[in-house]
Amino acid sequence: MDGDNVIDTFAVGHFFGRDEQPVRQIWKFIVVYMEQGPQALPKDMVIGTSTSRSWTNCFLWAKSYCDIWLPIPLITWVATALVTCMRWLVMQSCKDPVWPAEIEATSAIEPNDPYQWAEPRFTGEFAKDDKVWAAMLARAKRRDKQEN
Repeated sequence: MDGDNVIDTFAVGHFFGRDEQPVRQIWKFIVVYMEQGPQALPKDMVIGTSTSRSWTNCFLWAKSYCDIWLPIPLITWVATALVTCMRWLVMQSCKDPVWPAEIEATSAIEPNDPYQWAEPRFTGEFAKDDKVWAAMLARAKRRDKQEN
């Protein structure tokens, strides 16, 4: 910041279009964390998306995105290749956030912090764990029931 002017920005989270429910869920997560601490969060949650700027992550993201709206395999693969390349270029242009030293100092995570979540090397890494996958499906079913 320079007075009231934003000098640098960085992305946080995903684009959800017009569906406000995912944004509300993320906000609820943040509120619970800030008001009650990490011990109040669900024990079966994991970080699902890797922040690595690798081709693998770009491909996995593009594949899941293109599978949603393209039912014809040949077109899906062409679109996936294009979206993978575009996402990789965008990710290469992104900057990592740089926090002021006092924020870094107060936010340092202790090596043995029981509440530190493992960060995946690639998107979806932890979904290979049967317990994690079952918990994700159960959460999705609960969410679907609440929406209907």
